[in-house]
Order: sequence, then structure tokens, then C-alpha cells
Amino acid sequence: INEKGWYKQYQYILLLKSNSEDDIQRLENLDWLDDLSDWIHQKNISNDYPILKNKQVKNVSCANAITYDTNEDGSISTYYLQLYFDIKGGI
Repeated sequence: INEKGWYKQYQYILLLKSNSEDDIQRLENLDWLDDLSDWIHQKNISNDYPILKNKQVKNVSCANAITYDTNEDGSISTYYLQLYFDIKGGI
């Protein structure tokens, strides 16, 4: 309340479309999403955020790493990850 500027949370959805013809490919794709989630978590712990003009990243998180959709024959799946960025601006 005592600081100048504004504070917003931005939400993004990352959709990854990848081959998923067998269980091994599906598990590898979900492992990739888990690894990305872990990487984002580590960046948040170390405050290793991108530099933005007139804005400051305060927190980054992600949720819901899931299989979002699979085509009829199961050969291509779309994976879903929600990303949250807490940004302070007007500084």
C-alpha cells in the first residue's frame, strides 16, 4: 500500500503438442513437463527472473502439468501447463 506502482498476476497456458504413439513417449512427454516445472521452481528460489523494462518479476510458478487432449488414433497428444507470473510495475 505504501509503495508506488501496481502489482498483477499474469497467467499463461503453455500447450505442447508431441508424438504420443506409445506409453514410453507419453511418459517422456510428462517427464519433460515435470522437468520444466522443476526448472521454473529453481529459478523462483534463486530469484533468477527475466529483466523487464519498468517492471519487476516477484514470483513465478506453474501448475497442472497434464495431458490436455489426444487425437483419435492416440499418435499426438497435447500437454498443458499453467504458468503464473507476479509482476510489480510502475517502478
